[in-house]
Amino acid sequence: MTQPMKNLLVLFSFLFLVACGTQPTTIHIKDQPPWYFPAVLEVEEGTTVTFDDSMAAVVHPILALSGPANLSSGHFKETWSYTFTEPGIYHYYCPVHPYMQGLIGVGMSVPKDMIPYWAQSWPPHTAQQPTPGPTPTTPGIGEVWLDAQFYPKNTSDKPGAVIVIDAETWKVKKIIDDPRLNNPHNLWLSSDGNNILQTNWFDSYLSVIDRYSGLITKHIYIGESPAHVMTSHDKIYVTLQGADGIAVLDGTTFEPVTTIRTTHGAHEHHNQASDPGTGPHGNWINANMTRMAVAHTEGASISVWDLTTHTKIFEQPSDPLPLFAGISPDGTRAWTASLLSGAFVAYDIDTGDLLKEFVVGKAPIQAVPSPDGTLITTALTGDAGVVIINATTFEPIITLKTGAGAHGVIYGPKQGGGWYAYISHKFVPWISVIDINTLTVAGHIPLPKEALGGQGILAVYN
Repeated sequence: MTQPMKNLLVLFSFLFLVACGTQPTTIHIKDQPPWYFPAVLEVEEGTTVTFDDSMAAVVHPILALSGPANLSSGHFKETWSYTFTEPGIYHYYCPVHPYMQGLIGVGMSVPKDMIPYWAQSWPPHTAQQPTPGPTPTTPGIGEVWLDAQFYPKNTSDKPGAVIVIDAETWKVKKIIDDPRLNNPHNLWLSSDGNNILQTNWFDSYLSVIDRYSGLITKHIYIGESPAHVMTSHDKIYVTLQGADGIAVLDGTTFEPVTTIRTTHGAHEHHNQASDPGTGPHGNWINANMTRMAVAHTEGASISVWDLTTHTKIFEQPSDPLPLFAGISPDGTRAWTASLLSGAFVAYDIDTGDLLKEFVVGKAPIQAVPSPDGTLITTALTGDAGVVIINATTFEPIITLKTGAGAHGVIYGPKQGGGWYAYISHKFVPWISVIDINTLTVAGHIPLPKEALGGQGILAVYN
């Protein structure tokens, strides 16, 4: 074959590849919404798509929610590629940070009704809705601290701020938008009451915030994707979702003491469901601080740990993507719910008996017991509200509308006696307040319009 013919053949092959859409395509993964750039991609059969995670601080695995073939990258560093040979619509997500979702149409267009509204445009249309009512008529006590995880910062490409609200006036007192905060997800009060412990879910460190000045005084590097944090006597427990462990820190010095490995085998980055201990996320500690329940998002299970010995005393499977595990104040019962199926399960910890299983609603997140242990308030991000459950019979009592992306639940006292439940939201700029005594929505606390991504929420009143 002559050289001109070879050149012509190479050119023809190149044009054929372009026409068929088989040139490599890259989706860049970033820390800020909508996380996948582009979030919606349309390609021809045979196209190789590379997911580039090099701009993010932690791993973001790729897993199929639906589609003709199973996408399952496992935990990868830098890049992961997949060649799409089967036509259809692929809906994928990050199982560590499951609101990160994208769609790929192979050989066809992606229907608009399949695209999550926050991936169609940012900020989402729900953020333009007016606050649905006035603030509560009866003031609360102390402060409410909120993780506005998607709050944009001019000084950093890492989103997220902590918003502090005066519970007596329902006014914003301060916004902590330190550029070092990276998707702040969950927060808790230190044992001495002087500091706020703040996780950075898209990074590897816990931030210590002076409660009174709002200044970050320390960063402690503890492991990848720290999600939830709680204190118990003289210890701090932080779930490490990307590292399959629970970091244990000294409650006074904040220095790491040990890391509890939650997986059964040697520590490694697992694929989803390869080990029930994979991806520990939402945890809760019982009232006398002897036991801790943990939801394993990637491993699809619930476990309970003895906090004296740091040993696992209970483990049961759940439906996919449980994001939070609750435990009764006396430490005898534990529960979780699946983000995907909505299945709520409750167990007797000591006998292992299944006490209750039912569909609680669409996309349940946190299911937090009331201070007296009689009720469980469960945020339903897919139903834009909460369901309140009897904590003895596990029967639903009432469902209340609060706002799009209902996520976090915490309780704080109200003036004159009784309790409020404060509800955070990912996709609307307000906090909803529920009167736990009357089981009604008492009002809503307006936030700055940029304050989206409401995740962790904390009442500080001592």
